[in-house]
Amino acid sequence: MRGLSEKTLQFIKNSDDNVAVIIRSVINEINGENKNKLFLGIRENYIIVYSMGAMIVKIEFNTKGAYSKCHTHKKYLYGEGDGYESITLSNIDSFNELVVKVKNYVENKKASKTFEKQYQQRIMLSNNEMIGSNYFCYDMEYSMGTNGYGRYDILAISTCPNDLGKYNIGLIEVKVDSGSFGTATEKVKELMFEGCVKSKLNLICNKYKKS
Repeated sequence: MRGLSEKTLQFIKNSDDNVAVIIRSVINEINGENKNKLFLGIRENYIIVYSMGAMIVKIEFNTKGAYSKCHTHKKYLYGEGDGYESITLSNIDSFNELVVKVKNYVENKKASKTFEKQYQQRIMLSNNEMIGSNYFCYDMEYSMGTNGYGRYDILAISTCPNDLGKYNIGLIEVKVDSGSFGTATEKVKELMFEGCVKSKLNLICNKYKKS
């Protein structure tokens, strides 16, 4: 189950707390020019903000709906390190400083290891910006928890009902280059590009398929 409680939604909408103000600013940026290519993922009582496929910050809420804590990866703060560290976001400037650190790390130090996640987020944003797309991408890095099914790169929901009046859900795996399958056979290439969702997403796959 994923979602934010009504109390948390009211906190984000109306609170003068620094974190609520930052979240509203992030939403406004995403709905505007979105120069930092941000994506906000809503999880079970917490939010993750991404840029270039990398997690900028995880923001958690308590049972009363208010802000509880947030953290980011140590490698973004210090250029190296394992694990996560709690941080304080005092204002939008402190958030933007963290965005710069994440982007610098991805671009200058570990870019070769994050290409797939970068394309993953680019596909989502490009699709959602398209007028008339048949699917809306609403989450990334979706974990199946303890079920042992791993993670799905992108989750999308159809924007129009099917013949049964239901809305289809797309569970999408992103692969950058045929080598990510461990083979380069023609069959794999066929699956990569003919297996795209038959919507605007297909156009995006074609756009990036030479990458």
